[in-house]
Amino acid sequence: MGKAPGLNLALAMSHGEIIVTLDADSMLDERAIEWAVWHFITFPRVGAVTGNPRVRNRSTLLAKIQTAEYSSVIGLIKRVQRLMGKVMTVSGVVAAWRRSAIIHVGLWNTVAITDDIEMTWKLETHFWDIRYEPNMICWMLGHRLSHLLIFVPPWLRAIFFGLEWCHRSYYLSLSAFRQPMD
Repeated sequence: MGKAPGLNLALAMSHGEIIVTLDADSMLDERAIEWAVWHFITFPRVGAVTGNPRVRNRSTLLAKIQTAEYSSVIGLIKRVQRLMGKVMTVSGVVAAWRRSAIIHVGLWNTVAITDDIEMTWKLETHFWDIRYEPNMICWMLGHRLSHLLIFVPPWLRAIFFGLEWCHRSYYLSLSAFRQPMD
C-alpha cells in the first residue's frame, strides 16, 4: 500500500475533524498540533496547514545539506508565500488537514506521484485556504547518501516525469515537421 491509499484508509478510520499527517521518519514537536489547530478554529475556510520540518540529526554531510535546504530554501519559500497570502503546496513531511475539506475534494489520489502537491491543488481549486505555520515543527531524521541511492523522493520523480514528458512532446512535435528525403 502506498502513501495515498494509506492516508485514505487512515482518514476513514479516524473520527476527528482535524487530521495530522507526517512522514514515518519524523516526530512532532510537543506543541505543533496546538499551533496548527489555531488556524482551523480561527479561519473556517482553512483546508490544510503545512508545518516546518527540521532535521534532527545533523551529524553527516548530507544531513547538514538537508538542514540548509529545509531552513533556507523551503522555509524561506513558505514564509514568502505566507506573506503574499497564498501558500502553493503543503509539505508531505508534516501537515494538518480539515477532514470535511478532504472529503469535499474527493480524498487523496492514489495514482498521483506527489500526493501532497496534488491534494493542495485540489483544495485550492475548490477555494479552500492553505496556511503555513512556522511553529508547527516536525523533527525528521537526516538521510545518509546510501538512503538516497535507494529512495528517490516523490517530488524528484515528478520532476523527472515532467522532464521526460517535455522531451517526448518536443520530439513528437519535431517529428511532425520532418519531411522524407528523396
